Amino acid sequence: MNINAKTKVYGLIGNPIENSLSAQIHNKLAQIFFFDMIYVPFQVIDSDQNKIFSALRQLNISGVNITSPCKNLKNLSYFKDADENVRAIGAVNTIKNINGELFAFNTDVFGIEKTFEIHQINVNQKNILVFGSGGGAKAAIYAISKKSPATIYIANRTLENADKLVKLFEKKFSNVKYKALYLEQICDINKKIYLAIQATTLGFKNNLSPVKNIDFFSEVEIAFDLIYSPWKTKFLNDSEKFNVKSINGFEMLIYQAIKSFEIWNNVKVDKKIESDLFDYMKRFI
Repeated sequence: MNINAKTKVYGLIGNPIENSLSAQIHNKLAQIFFFDMIYVPFQVIDSDQNKIFSALRQLNISGVNITSPCKNLKNLSYFKDADENVRAIGAVNTIKNINGELFAFNTDVFGIEKTFEIHQINVNQKNILVFGSGGGAKAAIYAISKKSPATIYIANRTLENADKLVKLFEKKFSNVKYKALYLEQICDINKKIYLAIQATTLGFKNNLSPVKNIDFFSEVEIAFDLIYSPWKTKFLNDSEKFNVKSINGFEMLIYQAIKSFEIWNNVKVDKKIESDLFDYMKRFI
């Protein structure tokens, strides 16, 4: 690569990011499209959004992806504009910098919707359980709520944070029931769970799981972990002991990245490039 002062800089902001594959995805796409750009990871030591977004402007970084713990927005005033997803859930994972003005997007929602499409997941009038209350959980709940599920249970170690999500989504989707739970209460639901989504960072940390009593999986049909590294988390390993269909976050990762790349560069990634990208990325797993 001939990197020079004209090369556009993109990147990933978050912590931890050591296992991220985002740089491989975007740099490969840049190579395919012959774009003069480079994508690098930025591990933040301070998640203060004001400092981060100011740095994007000062350093003239063309765009970034945002991951934990920086996704949840304090307010929208940082941005010139924000897409429908960001406005609906208050979480951002993609920022585009145009001449010092920042535009916010959430492509996680698209990544989740594409994963559902690939695996033929139909949540209509089904009971869903989402673990977590961060940006990934918000994206998952929003994507599911648009498909008219029966009930979405939100399980979190801090009940107050789960309650906040219940209140947020009740205002937007009056036809869906929401219920906040402590993690320890999941086995008390006493209903068949069609889809259980693991949207916490526990899988990154010594491969932990929010499910302590794995008998919970006896009432689950599909387990979906937003994490892709490790490829099979403890959450998914435990689910498979009960013959539950398990899905990791690899497809979500690819599709949210493709959407970000399209937003930054005003291009369309066609099916051939998409297929080639999946084949290329499998070598890093």
